[in-house]
Amino acid sequence: MAVLIKQLTECSLNDILNAWNNGFQGYDVNVSMNMKQLLSRMDIQNLSPEHSFIAFDEQKPIGIVLNGLRKAKTGKIIAWNGGTAVAPEYRHQGIGRMLIKASIAMYKKENVHIATLEALSQNKKAIQLYEKMGYQIVDELLLLEKKEVETYSIAEKLLSTYSGEVKLAEELAAVHFYPDIVPWQTDFRSVKNGEVLFIYQNHSLLGYVLFKRSCNELGKVEDVTIFQCKTADVEDKQDIIDFAFYVLTKNYKGANFKIINLPKSNDHFVSTLENAGFHLFAKQVFMLKDMDC
Repeated sequence: MAVLIKQLTECSLNDILNAWNNGFQGYDVNVSMNMKQLLSRMDIQNLSPEHSFIAFDEQKPIGIVLNGLRKAKTGKIIAWNGGTAVAPEYRHQGIGRMLIKASIAMYKKENVHIATLEALSQNKKAIQLYEKMGYQIVDELLLLEKKEVETYSIAEKLLSTYSGEVKLAEELAAVHFYPDIVPWQTDFRSVKNGEVLFIYQNHSLLGYVLFKRSCNELGKVEDVTIFQCKTADVEDKQDIIDFAFYVLTKNYKGANFKIINLPKSNDHFVSTLENAGFHLFAKQVFMLKDMDC
């Protein structure tokens, strides 16, 4: 079998869609999409056709990798592997390795500093492949949820210490302690119509929560998704996070809350969510490859 690797710019939309949906058959999580969903995902997540690839067996698309590039505030270029998949009948034949190698070669050409990806924790074979290609696990990512969340009243006592203000998510670009590297889908640039709750003490910014809310047909907030919860390098991190969560749960009391790709290393927020009775519904690993090495 002679496998040909092509850039997405050389492929039809149907080939891209078929490669994605066929490639993710049999996985624990259903990520199949229609054409509209695929195009929307590529737009929102800054996935780039000229930096992404499809593997072909003659005219048949048999594998795909979607990539995106972004520049951090420091000027470093960060890459994301937004999905690598191979059709079931072509797995275990080195197709995935070929797609990752093509991606890494492109990263080098584009002067990428850090390559990132996430993988489901139970997908041991994929994780082993990424490790062989130079990626390392740097954190575990937690996905948690709770229905009809009540106000986190334990932190109400902090009202005299801190204040909160909701602003547009794009204003995070000016925050001096916004991290260079976060799980790609939790970056504010990936959160369409997102908002940020800033936490202050005496007009000094101490922390933030990046979130998105959606309403039902009656205009009531029904779902709240949290993408990031971070503080500046200060001593009272737990209090700041507790207060931020108090403000959100008070403002949107009774809504369903979901936390996406929370780094386990963010132990203060993990502690808050455990105290609030959230439960884990999925885990991923966060992997990085230093392209400067």
